[in-house]
Amino acid sequence: MAQSIITYKTLYELDPSLKSEELFRFYNKFNNICNNEGDTDNGCIKDGIYDNVDATVKDFYKNTASNFKIINDSSSQYFHGMTSDSNKRCIYFKYWFYDEVITKKYNTTKVNNFFDWWTQTNQNVCANCECKLSKIRWDEIHNLKKMYDVILFYGKSDVMLSEKLEKLRDHKYCKYIKDSYITYNIFQSRCSGETNAYCKEINDYIKNNIDDVKLTDLQCNSEIKPIEINQEEQELINGVLSINPLKQTGQDEASSDKQGTLSHTVIGIFGTAFGLFLLLLILYKFTPFGLWISPRIRNYKRMWNKITRKDCESLLDKSVSQQIQSDNRRYNISYNVE
Repeated sequence: MAQSIITYKTLYELDPSLKSEELFRFYNKFNNICNNEGDTDNGCIKDGIYDNVDATVKDFYKNTASNFKIINDSSSQYFHGMTSDSNKRCIYFKYWFYDEVITKKYNTTKVNNFFDWWTQTNQNVCANCECKLSKIRWDEIHNLKKMYDVILFYGKSDVMLSEKLEKLRDHKYCKYIKDSYITYNIFQSRCSGETNAYCKEINDYIKNNIDDVKLTDLQCNSEIKPIEINQEEQELINGVLSINPLKQTGQDEASSDKQGTLSHTVIGIFGTAFGLFLLLLILYKFTPFGLWISPRIRNYKRMWNKITRKDCESLLDKSVSQQIQSDNRRYNISYNVE
């Protein structure tokens, strides 16, 4: 079934260039933390903290606990040759965790069960770890995954951001990235001044890595619809074209028929007005003028939307299942499960 979330595996299959990102190396290391039994420094925690964990999710619990501990261990050689930046490692880990929850199709109950276990266990795994994995809801995991997709692949610090966004316009997942940015834009406004775990993650990890100016102007080529002229526009155009151009008359005719001159003047003004309308219509529909002015119009709309946001907040509280059903009608990219 198609879903509103695109998994990491699907993203790099659609765009193989994403495999060159540092995240790809970390993601593979996270997946294999407990697979290399002969590696004494792989960091896999194998003690009794999983005794009461359901067998169907035990591997996920084991990988999560082991990865959480090792990203906070600066002395470990498991990530040798990779970034030692603790903030980046924490972001990569959180992204891996959220993507795994989505890929494995864990429901609300399984998410809540994990965090109940984690609340009791995390101090035994890493008591003073700088990176935190706090309890959040299932729908918040989905939202954060989408926001991380934006900053990890189109983040503010990327020196190639403008070039990447230009290429993104032609990608199948362009609208997904654009909608993910809109999700961030909505919730970062609601999270202003909030300190709950969900808002804290947006404010601490997402907000500073977003380039609002460039992402606001992002326009996907898949959204550019074929040029269509409706019946009303066609009638107006036909009306303008049917007006005969004014013929230059002689001096005698002009002086003998003032009424006719006035009529021609009115018709001329009328024709000029419709001609200007036709010119603007053609510029907007058939030339880059429309593409140039559209982002400016969207900026004004965005300012207006922020003013009226409170009137629309009730729409954000509908169930996640309804959001997914709505998204299903907009996306044709399948949900991939490893």
